[in-house]
Amino acid sequence: MELFEPILHFFEQRWVHNIIWAVILAIGTAVAAKVVSKTLNHLLNRDDNPLPASSIFINIARAVIWMIGGSFILDNCFGINANALLAQAASPSRSAFRTRCQTLSAACR
Repeated sequence: MELFEPILHFFEQRWVHNIIWAVILAIGTAVAAKVVSKTLNHLLNRDDNPLPASSIFINIARAVIWMIGGSFILDNCFGINANALLAQAASPSRSAFRTRCQTLSAACR
């Protein structure tokens, strides 16, 4: 039992749990993206499909799935709220972002 003590202690650490969950969620996201892209490819490349180019729809669906999976990973494993990142990236300047946050926090009081 003394031989496995350092290994068990290593896996009890919080950051190891976070990395393991991040890898599991990334694999799940990759599988979901692959299944959706194969399904869309099968459905959109049929002869009775009136759409001329279906690869754009497949790529958009794949990107949306990876963005949702990345959001889950950031939020659940690392405690980073992806909505806050998107809000900050969408604002034209940091001062505008601060003004919006101050307005929202004042409205919630």
